[in-house]
This record gives sequence, C-alpha cells and structure tokens, in this order.
Amino acid sequence: MKLLLENWRKYLKESQTFYHGTSDEAGQSIIQNGFSLSNAGARQKALHGKEVVEIGGVYLTTDKEWAKWYAGPDNTKPGMNRGGAVVEVEVDGKIMPEKDWWGIKREISQKIGGGLYDDEKNRQKNEEAISQAKEMGYAGFQENTDPNEIVIFDPQNLKVIRAFSADDPEVEL
Repeated sequence: MKLLLENWRKYLKESQTFYHGTSDEAGQSIIQNGFSLSNAGARQKALHGKEVVEIGGVYLTTDKEWAKWYAGPDNTKPGMNRGGAVVEVEVDGKIMPEKDWWGIKREISQKIGGGLYDDEKNRQKNEEAISQAKEMGYAGFQENTDPNEIVIFDPQNLKVIRAFSADDPEVEL
C-alpha cells in the first residue's frame, strides 16, 4: 500500500509523456508554433456535427494507439488509421485525479445551478473549476476513461517532444 501511494504521488508531481492525435496539418503547426486553444473542440465538432461544451484545454491520451485513432477523423477503432499525426508531449505539472476534479465540479454546480443542457451555466462551471484547479497547483486533470485522457488547461505546460505519422511512427514530421 505504501509503494502504491508513493507511485501515485510521483505521478502527480513529475513531468510525464502523453500523446495528442491530430491531422498532419495541425501536427505541423504544433511542431512550428506549439499548442493553441484556438482549435480546442474541433474533433468533437467534427464527430458530433455541432459545438460541444467542453473543458477548454489540450486533450491528450496515455495510449499511443488511441492517439493514432484521434489522428484520423474517419477512424472507427484503434489500429485502423488513415493518416494524421501523433504529437508526443511532456507535461510539466501535476495532474488532478478525476475524483478530485468531479468533486470541485459538484461543489460549483451546487453554487451556480443550471440544468444539464444549460450551455452558458456549463461554461461558467468549467471556467470556475479550471480556475480553482490552477490555484491548487494543477496543470490539468485526468479522466478515467479507457485509456485515460488528460486535459491540460494551459498549452504553456506542454513541451513538444516529437511528432510522427499515425500510419508509421518511424516517420517524423
């Protein structure tokens, strides 16, 4: 148990490597200019046909294969890539566990109110939760999806290591 706790603390404090799947064009832009929040949510819009109220940030995954899936908008499952790029990044800062993130969100929801589909209230809740997480020293939070997804609030907490073709990891962009 003690070793598990020590490993968890290490996970929360040290820089870590994650992956971001995107188009070839966006991958080239990230290599040249770094990450930007201006295109945040573009994939969700492409998938759902409308803007989705999301947490503003850069979405990463712990799994290289899933990043390849995100790299191609027509893909239906990992291993079925059709182009795109994977950007390998190092995150500088602590990642908040999902349980803590949703605890903050729950408290804010009780204060702000609003229904499930109230986009304006949801935006306010997300902004307040991000603000509180940053004040607590977190660079982002973890979603316990399979595989884990990580949302990083500020692109300045990301260092691009490399970008490569989703079809062939040996081909650097």
